Amino acid sequence: MGELMDGQPLFPGDSEVDQLFVIQKVLGKLPDFLQEEFNRNTRYQGLKFPEIAHPETLEARYAPVMNDIEIELMKKMLDMDPY
Repeated sequence: MGELMDGQPLFPGDSEVDQLFVIQKVLGKLPDFLQEEFNRNTRYQGLKFPEIAHPETLEARYAPVMNDIEIELMKKMLDMDPY
């Protein structure tokens, strides 16, 4: 939805790990169940994501091209733990 509005990738990344980091910069830390799954993956053994001091927000990025209802819908569609 966001990519359709501004033509740019929402979560650009150079690799799988970089993309996961970019996702966390916008949506916050991975929920525990996803972090545990990441930690169990042997490809990423011992890898930790850096702390994010200044998170980016969907509101700041999309306010010029979306209204509040559209941004709220996008946030709900991107919820990492919808339960």
